[in-house]
Amino acid sequence: MTRSTKQTGASQHALRSAECQKLLRRIANQLKKHQKRQEQELEYLAFTGKFDSVSDGLAKILASLGNSRACEVKGIKYWRTRIPPRPT
Repeated sequence: MTRSTKQTGASQHALRSAECQKLLRRIANQLKKHQKRQEQELEYLAFTGKFDSVSDGLAKILASLGNSRACEVKGIKYWRTRIPPRPT
């Protein structure tokens, strides 16, 4: 692997990581909005139903990052992805 390839890989990783961090902040903000709305409409169960699919999706994302425990606990099927070994 050449130096420029390593630099490109590192810069792409940094960009994608930053994008993921932004999305996580947006998710946190939406969760806060849903919490406030749920507090105003306690009887409305649609909010609760939405969180089933959100929770399952987040568990799958976590599994794709290497921590499959949430999927295993919830009984969710997921694709096991493995990072290929580094070339020597």
